Amino acid sequence: MTDKFADSKVADSAAKEATHDEQVSLSQAVHRDAERATKNQPPSKWDQFKAITEEGIKDIPAGVLHTLEHPGSLIENGLISAGIGFAGKILLPEAGPLGRIAAISLGAYFTTQMTKPIVHAYQTGFQTGNIETAGRELGDTVGGMAVALPVGIYGYKVGAGLGARAMMSSSMDGFADLKAGVLNPINDKLSTAILRGESTLANLLSGKLALADAPKPLAALQARFSVQADGKALLLGSQRQTPLHATLQGDVSATQEINVNVMLKSKASDLKMDRMNARISAGQRGSVSDAELLQKFGADEKGVSALQKFAGENGLKIAAHDEASSLFRLEGTAQQMEKAFGAHLQEYKNGAGRTFRARSGMIETSADLAPYLEGVFGLDTRPMFKTNFRMAEAPRAIDSQHPVSGGKGASAVPLETVYDPEQVYKAYNFPEDLK
Repeated sequence: MTDKFADSKVADSAAKEATHDEQVSLSQAVHRDAERATKNQPPSKWDQFKAITEEGIKDIPAGVLHTLEHPGSLIENGLISAGIGFAGKILLPEAGPLGRIAAISLGAYFTTQMTKPIVHAYQTGFQTGNIETAGRELGDTVGGMAVALPVGIYGYKVGAGLGARAMMSSSMDGFADLKAGVLNPINDKLSTAILRGESTLANLLSGKLALADAPKPLAALQARFSVQADGKALLLGSQRQTPLHATLQGDVSATQEINVNVMLKSKASDLKMDRMNARISAGQRGSVSDAELLQKFGADEKGVSALQKFAGENGLKIAAHDEASSLFRLEGTAQQMEKAFGAHLQEYKNGAGRTFRARSGMIETSADLAPYLEGVFGLDTRPMFKTNFRMAEAPRAIDSQHPVSGGKGASAVPLETVYDPEQVYKAYNFPEDLK
């Protein structure tokens, strides 16, 4: 009986051990299968990206060496960049909204060209799974950029500098005018649209106006004159208010003789004048002779004809003129001037006891003359400026030992200092032939 019980216990124990062994074997098999599945599973995109990047960083020095081994490609890169810089300086606008658009476009183009090979390297690695090849391509690209980018920047600056010098030559004046004539109106319209948009948005955000109340274009970007229904032209920007701190004495006598200076536009554009001044300042040419000034920058012949017609129709006399400076002096009675320029002239006296002539409103001229006008001066003689000079008691030499009076922000030169003409010429780099 005892032997049978012992045999039974041994059999139970053996059965339990066998079950345990089976469970362990099953667990090990599951673990092995999981490991195999993990090893056979393709890596994630992030893991591939990290692996390609690490491999690419290792290959950057090799990429630098590969680029230096082919100087011809570097020279080609520099020449292409110089060509782009030269063409950009000649053709593209440098200022205003168009200039900003051009700069952003160029930046976007170069950024795109630089990132294309980098993107291609990663795409190669993702598609083929060949991390080593993709990393080598990435390293070659980045290493090449480290060498080619400075060369390209230098080439662009050289090309832009040559383009700027070419644009400043007198032979390019006509092209510069044409370029400005095409681009400036576009810049003005874009500037107006931007300013209106900014103003409207600010007001909308503050709840001050509706979309329908958007502000009109700024006066600075509008035309310089406005033709009315009666055929007369109002000169925009010539608006004058009634004088302050002055007492009205009455209307100007209708028979009082009055002189008015009229400045006409030059036959050359303001841009051409600026370009000439820039060449003189840079020492690229000498000063302008009177004959050359009259030939290139004198009054526009059509403007002179329009002024002569305007003066004749209103009984005015052209008493003097300087076509080189485009300045003409008209003479006539107050009644004739009022009729010609649509101005009501009145006399005032200020607190200092000075009597002067003044007008209010805008100046009016013929529609034929308005396009050629730069300004009309002398209808209004109200005091506009206060002088701040003072007379020196006696000339004194410059003495750097004297302290400067005047406190914070005062000039470093004593107030009593008097300069002779030669010192002034030298300070302002005055041309020798005009002294």
